[in-house]
Amino acid sequence: AGMLKLLDIIEHETERLHRISSEFLGFTRAKNPDKKRLNLHRIVEEIIILLENDPRCTEHIKISNNIKDSTFVLFDEDHLIQMIMNIFINSLEELGGTGEIVIDIEDMGPYTANNVRLTIYDTGRGFPDEALGHMFEPFFSTKNEGTGLGLALVRKLIISNDGQVFARNKEEFGAEIVLDIPMNGAE
Repeated sequence: AGMLKLLDIIEHETERLHRISSEFLGFTRAKNPDKKRLNLHRIVEEIIILLENDPRCTEHIKISNNIKDSTFVLFDEDHLIQMIMNIFINSLEELGGTGEIVIDIEDMGPYTANNVRLTIYDTGRGFPDEALGHMFEPFFSTKNEGTGLGLALVRKLIISNDGQVFARNKEEFGAEIVLDIPMNGAE
């Protein structure tokens, strides 16, 4: 039994290393942004359709896209998809098969003139308070299997496209990632 257990551990660790190395390559290879005017609602729709085939996205998970169809951002398309996808996957892993993910736009008054504030909320346990300041650091993870590169890549991508990201907990329960995304070329 000892040998089989060892082989099992080796296989498991090999998969983990493979995942870390491919995520790390994704992290270091992030290309320079090629910014275009993108319809945020449609991109989120496409990502939801892709994720519906993910085994983590069970029928007990409800994903709501509350973004108006008239919402445009200025961003690299690959970066935008990768970024939102990483956040969704984090939420799906946190929810463990049951719960809700809500994508919305928050009004920020005058600041809204140049930026769209995209919020992605899930009804999971929320972030541990001591983790909030570290969520976007490479190799920081609150998950046993996590590489800690998913959100670090999100931060790297949004900064390279002149935006900002932060994490917060909702008062009732659940976690929210907030992305401030540039809307036009005016700096």
